[in-house]
Order: sequence, then C-alpha cells, then structure tokens
Amino acid sequence: MDRKANLRWRINLLEAKLGKQAKLPRANTAANKKRSHAKAHGEDNNGAITEEQLKEQLQELLQRQLERKVHHARIEFRRALKKAKTFIIQRHVKHLKQAQHTLKATDDTSTQEKKIARFSKEIEQLKHINLEGLANQVLLDQVASAESLSSSKLLQNALMQQQSQKNSQSPAQEDNSSSTDATETHVRELLIKASSVQQAIQSTIASLSSIIQEEAEALSDTKDNMTPEPLAESADDVTQTIPTDQIPDDTSPTDPANGQSHAEKPPKKAKQKTPTKAVKRTQGIESDSLFMDSLKEDDEEPKPKKSKDERYYANNRNKKPEKEPVKRNRAGQRARQQKWEELYGKDAKHIQLQRKEKKERKERYNPPPKAVPNDPTLHPSWQAKKAQSEAISKALSGAPAKNKIVFD
Repeated sequence: MDRKANLRWRINLLEAKLGKQAKLPRANTAANKKRSHAKAHGEDNNGAITEEQLKEQLQELLQRQLERKVHHARIEFRRALKKAKTFIIQRHVKHLKQAQHTLKATDDTSTQEKKIARFSKEIEQLKHINLEGLANQVLLDQVASAESLSSSKLLQNALMQQQSQKNSQSPAQEDNSSSTDATETHVRELLIKASSVQQAIQSTIASLSSIIQEEAEALSDTKDNMTPEPLAESADDVTQTIPTDQIPDDTSPTDPANGQSHAEKPPKKAKQKTPTKAVKRTQGIESDSLFMDSLKEDDEEPKPKKSKDERYYANNRNKKPEKEPVKRNRAGQRARQQKWEELYGKDAKHIQLQRKEKKERKERYNPPPKAVPNDPTLHPSWQAKKAQSEAISKALSGAPAKNKIVFD
C-alpha cells in the first residue's frame, strides 16, 4: 500500500471511529468490528483515545493531505503555464513576422513599428518570466477569491507551510511582483487566461473544495447513523392484522373443537396467507368468467352448419405442408451442355458456335494471297523489274519458250 492510499485509509478510519459515514466501506466495517469488540470486552469504544484526540489526529491528517494537494497544484500550474508560454511565443512570432512584412509593403510605418516593438518586448518578457513564482501567485489568488477556500484554517496553514519550505529551499527564486511594469502584467494575464491554465485551476479548486468539505463534515458534532439495521424478527413473533371484511361469515370468534379463541392462537405466517388469498381470488374469477361465458353462449344465435367441402377448404386453405419441398439449384453450364449433346449430338447449338468461331479464326489468321495489280502506270524501273522476274520464273519452270525463229 503506497503512502497516498495509506493516508486516505487512515482518514476514513478516523471518520468512521468518530461516527461518520466514511467513503471507504471497509473503513466503516473495520470501525464497527473494533466497536463491537470493545463492547464485548467491556472497554471504551476507542480504547484510551478520546473523541477530542481522534479529532486532533484527523485534523492533522487532513492538513497533511492539503499540503500534498497544494504541492501538486503548484506543479500542475507550472506545467500548464509552460505549455501556454510556448503557444503564446509562437503566436507572437507569427504576428511579428506579419508586421515586418506589412511594414515593407505599406507606407504607414508608425503603426507597424509600434506593433513590432510591442511584440518583441512581450516575447522577451515571456522568455525570461519566472513560472515558479507565477504559479505560486496564481494559487494564492485563486484561494483568496474562493470564499469556501479562504475561510479554511487548515488550507491557510498548508499554504504557509509550503511557502516556508519553498523559501528555505530556494530563497533567490522569489518573484518580486511589486516591480512589474505594464508589459509584464499583460504577459501574466495572457498566460493565466490560457485554456490549459484555466483547466488546471478548475480541477485544483474542485479537489481542494472536496477536502475542505470532508473536513467540515468530519469535525462536525453531528454523527451519522452508523449502527446496522436490526435483523427481521422470526416468523413466530410477527403479528399480522387481517381486516374484518376478509373473514368469512360462517366463522365464529371461538373454535368449537378446542374452545379457544382466535386471539389465543398464534398468528399464521404472512408467506402462508398470501397464496391462499390468491387462489381464492383466481377461483372466484374463473367461476365468474365461466358463468358469463355460459350466458353469452345462450344469448348467441346458432350458426349455420357448413358443408363437408366448405369445412375441407376452410381447414386446408391456410394449412402449410408438413415438409416444404427442397429447392434444387440450377445445373451448371457444362452439365447443361452435356444434356444438349445427348439430345442433339453435333447439331447442338454450342457445338455449331464452336465450329463457326474456329472457321472465322482460321480465315482471319491465314488470308488468301492477294493478286498483283497490272497497273500500266508503274515506273519504268518497276516494269523492267517485273519483266525480269517473269523471265526468270519462266526459265526456271522448264516450259518451252514457244518462240519460233524464222530465217530469211
């Protein structure tokens, strides 16, 4: 168990010993056990410790808890101020660059020069500001402004204790807020108004207020009802009053069997009485409903009888089959093609399409040779080449020239 949990446990245990309702249930249980043990051995409720001593111990523990909370509040404020300082410096640098760019582009130099001087001075103040002293000042201001916090003596003592420890450790880091100028005041306001600092302030005030409220409740003279509720009495000791209108008319105040009155008899248990009443009520309701149904049946006119066919169709119109037929999936493409091949053979549609596609593919990739055009307008060189090729082909073929030579 760490020190924080141990301190919380001791505070809750002392509250339970003082008769208060502690926030930790196990603290109430431990105080009740100790109280019952002391009562069984004839000792005082809290041993040799009186109520005043218990209150002093509780007050000391609460002050220690407040000192820890104040210490952590300063740390949180310093972190939030550092975060806000970084953000504000970045924003001021951006504004400074914009002012310098505007100064070069416009003729109005006086306004832009003032902006440049102001932003430069605020940036320098932000870089050299004492965040530790500012965090301490923010904490003191918030405690003084909150009425519930400023009226607590324990919180004031905790603040003084923390301040004395801080001064003894680092006296040179004290922030002299009396010699601040307007620029530094403006920079402090910018830092305090930042969202991160405001969130830290709200959480710190809420935690301090809860501790002070716990202190006021614990040190008050009024005690909470800490004694556990007594257990329910046995069934024999419980008396049940029955109204007179629920007693039947044929019962008499005395029982003829044993001559004793009903008042002398031990009352019956409540758990045994309730079911009998419910049974009686349901029986009465059932008899009344049967009686009314019989009267209604007598008043109704007899309905005409239906024929045999009408009864059959009326019974079977909305009647579902006992077993719904299983929906078969459609056959695949190859299964359907096999079925068509068995029926039509080579004349099946898909086989005809395959033959047609094969023929078109063959014609497309093996076209017939094109005839050489006999164009008389060819170039003489092309005509000579053509005649030469024809002569060579004729000579190679071995056919006779069919040229008859005639001698004069």
